[in-house]
Amino acid sequence: MKKLILILLLVLSPLTINAACTWTVGDTVGTAATCSQANIEDCLDDAECTDGDTINIPAGSCAFTSILDVDLATGTKELTILGAGEGVTNISGHGFKITGADGKAFRLSGMTFSGGAGVTIYGQSKTWIVDNIYFDHCTGETQGRIIWVRASGADTAYTSGVIHHCTFDNPGVISFQVRGNSTLGGNETWGRALGLGGSDAVYIEDCTFDMDDTRNRWVVDCDGGNYVFRHNTVTNLGLGMHDAIITGLRGCRKWEIYENDFNIVNKWDMWVGLYLRGGTGVCYNNKWNGPSTSGPIAVATYRYYQTGGDPWDELCNGSAGKATLGLTDNPGDCDSGDDCVDMDGADGWPCRDQLGTDGGKVQRVQAFNEGMGASP
Repeated sequence: MKKLILILLLVLSPLTINAACTWTVGDTVGTAATCSQANIEDCLDDAECTDGDTINIPAGSCAFTSILDVDLATGTKELTILGAGEGVTNISGHGFKITGADGKAFRLSGMTFSGGAGVTIYGQSKTWIVDNIYFDHCTGETQGRIIWVRASGADTAYTSGVIHHCTFDNPGVISFQVRGNSTLGGNETWGRALGLGGSDAVYIEDCTFDMDDTRNRWVVDCDGGNYVFRHNTVTNLGLGMHDAIITGLRGCRKWEIYENDFNIVNKWDMWVGLYLRGGTGVCYNNKWNGPSTSGPIAVATYRYYQTGGDPWDELCNGSAGKATLGLTDNPGDCDSGDDCVDMDGADGWPCRDQLGTDGGKVQRVQAFNEGMGASP
């Protein structure tokens, strides 16, 4: 009788069990045996892991020996990866690379990263989420960034999502960077509508960026991409974006920076709170507490200063600077052809992807903020 009961329990049990992954809730939730890279990969590679599932990573401290590659584009599926909480699930060494599928969401949440661990996002998902992660003295993963976002796939591919309620404690490098499609260097981003206030951007919100001292380190960087930075608290760190002075890359296309608190402790080590270098956007309702050597906002003008490799090594003067405006070539390959045009205007205005540009037009950049001599 006891043997019969045991057999029935095994048959009727809602669990699907292998050595490294336990599946529950109708085989939609998989729990890794430990937080080790191998056990997590066992869950991801399990045949039970299908579209819309959740992978739970239990409590523990585990060092990854390489970046953990999560390919959701192949097979086109959604996935949620959940740790047991900040300071409970602890990952060091390396982090996650997630390639998302167009039309599919993914989420990474609930853990602490340290050392070289970070998050790399590729693919074409427009609805991904990274939240409730504590980045503890991280030194960078892909391209030396803690979170690196870049579309991949088709030439016109782009990706967008939300990073929220994360803490960056004494980051050793730039915390976040968004870059346009690698094939076209951001041309595809500049070819889409500007869409201020829309979903075509990476949103960074309700996060804390805290540096014990000031080292002129940036929180955010952007080239050929779009971002929104709102409702964040930043201490002893600056915010910025790239222009078109990097070989093969366009300037940041769109930025929206509002309702953030910037705190600067020692002005002699902090050059500027916000460096506006290219693209179009809005900057309002921010507060800067404490001085920097150059005030809260600096603006780049490339009629008088230019640096970088060919073809960006000439001053903006109406004839020297060329760039690809179409979708057939990388901007850095601009020597001749129908899409290769002089991008600098007469008398050096407008310059390549200069502040306020929107494709062939120049918009007004709005900046209304408080503290350290508010900038109009």
